[in-house]
Amino acid sequence: MLIRYILFLSVAIWMSGTCVTRAEQIAIIGTGMMGGALGPRLAAAGHRISYGTRDPSQPHIRDLVAATGESARATTHVDAVDGAAVVIIAVPWKALESVAMGLLAHMDGHVVVDITNALQNAEDGLPELMVDTSAGEMLQAWLPKARVVKAFNTVGFHVVAEPERAPGGVTVPVASNDDEAKAIVMELVEQLGFEPFDAGPLRFARTLERLAGLYRIPHWSGRRDQAFEYYFRRVAEPTPAEFPVLTRPRP
Repeated sequence: MLIRYILFLSVAIWMSGTCVTRAEQIAIIGTGMMGGALGPRLAAAGHRISYGTRDPSQPHIRDLVAATGESARATTHVDAVDGAAVVIIAVPWKALESVAMGLLAHMDGHVVVDITNALQNAEDGLPELMVDTSAGEMLQAWLPKARVVKAFNTVGFHVVAEPERAPGGVTVPVASNDDEAKAIVMELVEQLGFEPFDAGPLRFARTLERLAGLYRIPHWSGRRDQAFEYYFRRVAEPTPAEFPVLTRPRP
């Protein structure tokens, strides 16, 4: 299994259009479960990781940097994004606005990956939405000159860290108003061994965050034996004869 994984990471990744080359810097803002899973995996794929955190001197942050590799470092949020090809914001929803405001002057033109979900515990202990739109759309409004991409919000941190814990494949939907930025993030998804799915423009972050709510039900209800990961299985599409609406002209 380990040899197969190393061989996979060694395969050249290609896509039409712009791509993220190996050894480029990726900033990860946040060093919690998801940031701590993405960093070492992206480093193993050949990228230099810069963690942005409130206190880089904390022992668990030093341990994470050491586990990520020799080129990794931990620093302030602002310093972490300097020179980064991609910025991944991996902080809790309630911290997202303040983190975004702190980075506002430094995000022009950056590809910014939003992995947050605007969810909270309802009275029954299950997830409920906290906003009418989505965290992804709100982040784009807070960072109007950034190229926001919604991704990695529907996959578990433990599966990011160890993909073999979800045998059979994992789909990571990716949504953005910027097609070039979306292609860059879809390539990163592939580099991590997952299957990217083009989920359309950023307004579909609303759908993806609802999928994240569904994903959390087994975890938050105490039915963890029913935990799952999303895998979009390819099927044969209906023919025009079977589905006549496909041939109707659009208004």
